[in-house]
Amino acid sequence: MQSLLSNYCVVKTLLKTRKTGKTEPKAELPQITDSTAEFEESLNVVLKYVEDVLSDKVAPDNTIGRNLLKLVQAVPKMSQDELDTMMSANIKVG
Repeated sequence: MQSLLSNYCVVKTLLKTRKTGKTEPKAELPQITDSTAEFEESLNVVLKYVEDVLSDKVAPDNTIGRNLLKLVQAVPKMSQDELDTMMSANIKVG
């Protein structure tokens, strides 16, 4: 769970993009690839925990539940078109 909340590489890339408004695909791609793999692994851990709680295999932990709720609420609500536009606008080509 902690790696999901503190994935340094993803945060570093996002902060750089936020600060400059642009990202350089070639320079950032290996870092993003590695970070995405780590993030996917963390999501699988969270998914397993949620499934185990829902099937009564483990007792729910209120702290984890609150942190998951905060994460879900932090995700911006946007359509696929809005996401595509945002991603396209923030990539510097060349």
